[in-house]
Amino acid sequence: MPSLVSINHLYERCGFGPAPLATLQAKAAQPLETTVDELLDDVVDVTRPSFLDDDIGDWEKEYQLKGWWLDRMATDVKPLQEKLTLFWHSHFATENDKIGDMRLMWDQNNLFRTKGMGNFRELVHDVSLQPAMLIYLDGAYNHKDSPNENFARELMELFTLGVNQYTQSDIISAARAWTGHNINDDVHPHVYEFKAWAHDTGNKKFMGVTRNWDGPGIIDYILDEDTTKRRTAARFLTKKLWKWFAGSTPTDEMISELAQEFIRNDLEIKPLLRAMFLRPEFYNSWARVGLVRNPIEWVVSIMKATGLPMTDPGGDAPHFNYWGIEEMGMDLFQPPNVAGWKNNGYWLGTTQYWARANWIWDYRWTLHEAQFLEAEVLDVLLGPSNSKYAQAVDNALETFRVHFPTDNTRAQLIAWTKKQQQTQGEWNHLAYYYMTQMITLSPDFMMA
Repeated sequence: MPSLVSINHLYERCGFGPAPLATLQAKAAQPLETTVDELLDDVVDVTRPSFLDDDIGDWEKEYQLKGWWLDRMATDVKPLQEKLTLFWHSHFATENDKIGDMRLMWDQNNLFRTKGMGNFRELVHDVSLQPAMLIYLDGAYNHKDSPNENFARELMELFTLGVNQYTQSDIISAARAWTGHNINDDVHPHVYEFKAWAHDTGNKKFMGVTRNWDGPGIIDYILDEDTTKRRTAARFLTKKLWKWFAGSTPTDEMISELAQEFIRNDLEIKPLLRAMFLRPEFYNSWARVGLVRNPIEWVVSIMKATGLPMTDPGGDAPHFNYWGIEEMGMDLFQPPNVAGWKNNGYWLGTTQYWARANWIWDYRWTLHEAQFLEAEVLDVLLGPSNSKYAQAVDNALETFRVHFPTDNTRAQLIAWTKKQQQTQGEWNHLAYYYMTQMITLSPDFMMA
């Protein structure tokens, strides 16, 4: 049976923060394969948020959809589904600043949610013909008289093959192949439309093969017909998924083995993830400490610990809001560029760190109003026990689901709590909510 530490690590990486200790203990009593299969269980359907159809500004729709998604990440019974949706949102990055219609962004976001664990080739086909991608990478008006190369280039470099796997001639031919795959401007929100009169029907030489190439055929050639390119694409995506979920740098041999499993299953994502989550390397010491939470993972983990939503359904209940998260460097539906967000060590920069500190500091009174940690920490600190400082810290760490804190972090928190509580002054009794900032900025919480 797997160790409790391994199950904690699995849940940490397959969602947004670990599960409650009781859940982990139950999962540790069954085979690892069973737990992995439960996490990979079929996706659930999601209802389109009603506010997307309201007569409000697009910026309001964007703000509300950001909050809706964060609430879903924090409460969904299928955390891996949302974690993978976030991965695809960065892999197939599009910005609403250019698209200008959150209804189209929702269509793309929900495609990632419903098909993100399915077949990769089919997913690439679907993403390529959605208006969000067509608008963002200038395929919406791609015409045979002036083929646009943007999507053709990123399809190969960022979405399927990686750098140095194609030539400029391949980009030109692929751009011609994608002409005519446009949008209908007369329908709102826009829909995909193939305009035969705008499509280049001439022969094109792509990767050494001359034929009357059409856009979707380019995808099929890369991900199916040409076995060398398919293997390259399988390795490219396998390595990217490993770094997203495991963080550590994989060996070439391991990536080859996982990529072969990916190919053997016709580029189905679920079997690849299963193979990844069952690899011993996924649970080694380097993997367990080798991944920094990105800002969204960090915020959602705080939401789960505090129980506070990102939106306020009651009108006046304590809650968080989205303002300030973008300053951490990860603004949902507004990635920095077509390459999406960077991963892991990038988030250790001082600018990003202080943005997190400022965000959680702004909510100290919100947490006070919600009586967060009062029973677990304040009541203990007001008691007579000689071990009350250690007990208060242990209670707070467990509330934040830091089940296995380092000795140094625990000792530092105990010393700080004791000093704060014993300092004379009217604010000394508020150590329990200052502790929220201390824990959320600790290495134990910053690392996934």
